[in-house]
Amino acid sequence: MVFGKKMKAGPKRLRKPKANAGYIPGQQGFKGYINPGKAANILESRMQGPGCSNPLPTPSQGRKLLTLAHAVPGKKYMIIRVEGECKLNSRLCAMGLMPNELLSVYTASRGGPAIIAIKGSRFAIGRGMTNRIIIEET
Repeated sequence: MVFGKKMKAGPKRLRKPKANAGYIPGQQGFKGYINPGKAANILESRMQGPGCSNPLPTPSQGRKLLTLAHAVPGKKYMIIRVEGECKLNSRLCAMGLMPNELLSVYTASRGGPAIIAIKGSRFAIGRGMTNRIIIEET
């Protein structure tokens, strides 16, 4: 940078579109580009595949189900399912939060994080995750 001289602004460069923008390689039988309006339906159908541990919702059979965000501190709960994508499921699975596991809630607030204990370890889980974990009181 030279002092006393004004720097010229060069021409704005436009970003070139990628050659494979919108293409989902894992979709079987689909070889082409997707319509952005229909992308959500395709991605939702892929989340139910064998690579994700997101089972289809089952009827509650008279059980009282609630989210972890609505849990009462000091009680014990059992995880029923996680309503999230593959990334969320794999992260929670790595922490030990899988279906049919017992957990106890230390602190919980509806608008903030929750501190839970599972298998002898304490974890703090943010409100985005607590709204997707379905539990049942034991």
